[in-house]
Amino acid sequence: MVSAQRRSQGIANIGNIEIDGSPGYSYDEDGQIIASLIEEAVVAEAGMKMPEEGTIINDAEFPFLVQVSPSVTQVFFQYDNPQGVTSDWMKGEHENNSIIFSLSMSSYLGPGDYIWRFKTVDSSREELLSADTTFSVDPESTIFGTLRSMIGRKIENDQDLAEHYKTLVVQDCAYNCDGCVDLVHEDPYGLSSVIDTLEDVWMESEIHGISRADIFTLAGLVGAEMSTANSGSRNPEEFPMQWTGRINCEHTVPYCVALDGGQIMCGPKAAPVNVESNGMGAMAAGVLNIETLDESTLLDVIETGDSTLNLVPCSDPGPCYV
Repeated sequence: MVSAQRRSQGIANIGNIEIDGSPGYSYDEDGQIIASLIEEAVVAEAGMKMPEEGTIINDAEFPFLVQVSPSVTQVFFQYDNPQGVTSDWMKGEHENNSIIFSLSMSSYLGPGDYIWRFKTVDSSREELLSADTTFSVDPESTIFGTLRSMIGRKIENDQDLAEHYKTLVVQDCAYNCDGCVDLVHEDPYGLSSVIDTLEDVWMESEIHGISRADIFTLAGLVGAEMSTANSGSRNPEEFPMQWTGRINCEHTVPYCVALDGGQIMCGPKAAPVNVESNGMGAMAAGVLNIETLDESTLLDVIETGDSTLNLVPCSDPGPCYV
């Protein structure tokens, strides 16, 4: 990822324009430059492209797609996110003898306004860059927007859940952010009923391939953002969720220790206890003041709990950027 400001560099070279000669500039009788012709450089064109200017994305997946000249052999796509960070160039795919190139994208990118462009390479290896096109991702119409809204409505109906969800994510991520908390041996924070409030959320999320572990993390971040201390402050902080693709504990350690020392199936209220972990440990929730937990500390807990993830975007099924 690089700054969006760098994308204008090198555009003057498109079409082999020379910026120090007449092909690139117009001169008056005294030889003084009076106009730049760089803006008139040949750019990559498409007979059809998606998303079009001003498109609002409201699906979980959408394509970057262009229909180009038959002489084009490769197409690459790039976008600027709402924070102005530019992605790497991503190679488009196409079928043999097709002039349509595309790249499947995910609304996990997050809500906001985006700018995208494409670059073509023809048989002579000439590269042309397209003009920019803007589109938006609708936060309420993507799956993560829907899940976030579901959690937010629960907090609106019961403000105490904001703190409870913060406690839940700290307890979950103390070892690994795996959607499992050990309530078999004790439940000092009353999390059993708190977990129950999220069941419809993770049932909905799993339809879309999003794990319960992701929902526990998302709930903690939404809780932090909507907590009384944060939302009522003069400068409220945002608690963004950066990654999706966490694995529920029962998919890695199927059996957990029961109260009698036997075995039970692991799940949201039965966490494995003998697993290798780089998390902050069980002491985390005991020493942290949940009500005044700031963004950096909360994200530190989540980060250490996510330390086993291979944080590269994006190898299916994840982790991926949200």
